[in-house]
Amino acid sequence: MAAAGFVFQRQVAINRGDLHDEIHMTQPRGFELVAHKWSDVSLFVRKTKDSITFMLVYVDDIVITCSSSNTISSIIQQLNKTFVLKDMGSLHYFLGIGVTKTCDGGMVLSQTKYIKDILLKASMQDYKAVPTPMTSNLTLTSTDGEVFNNLSLYRSVVGSL
Repeated sequence: MAAAGFVFQRQVAINRGDLHDEIHMTQPRGFELVAHKWSDVSLFVRKTKDSITFMLVYVDDIVITCSSSNTISSIIQQLNKTFVLKDMGSLHYFLGIGVTKTCDGGMVLSQTKYIKDILLKASMQDYKAVPTPMTSNLTLTSTDGEVFNNLSLYRSVVGSL
């Protein structure tokens, strides 16, 4: 996946400590909100004559992508005036997606770590992959098999998918 001139990505996290009040973020000055009805993620875009900047905000994690490292540093300084931030450096992992830069300026996105974490949580890390994990003509009934007693684990694993 080519990054189309966006050679700089930085990730920051808001150190929120213990919150006792609700907090609402307002749209940053100069940015327009790109919202989707199906998503909780907020994408802000700022276009200037020199660059275009994307700022992706999810809860307390922020990814900033731009063709100018100075612009990114400036945005982080502005955000630091309002929030206590932890600069996580270059983007490597965000919302379960691993990000690796390629030598031609592109990016490779992968969910390998996220999948391995789910398998570990379910104690399935040693299972082997198969093309079809279940017989295609199997008939299941409510009385077959063993009862799965850990409903919390089941909900957590299924909710991660």
